[in-house]
Amino acid sequence: MDFIQNIPVLNPPPGMTSNFVNPKTVAPGLIAINAVFVPLMLISVAIRVYVKGFIVRAIGWDDCKPAAVISCSFAIYRFK
Repeated sequence: MDFIQNIPVLNPPPGMTSNFVNPKTVAPGLIAINAVFVPLMLISVAIRVYVKGFIVRAIGWDDCKPAAVISCSFAIYRFK
């Protein structure tokens, strides 16, 4: 099944060659962006739930929804 991964879908543009050995990747940039913004998102949701739950004492569906989405996304990542 590995041979299928080495077959290009289309011919490369003129003057270019297919590179299946060491292709260009944007993974390091995406990892860096996620490393910055995921903790910011977690902190902001935690502060929102804390304020609405303990200070205002009025948690609504709009407060539980981000927490549920975060929980589901971490569960999917954990059991992948």
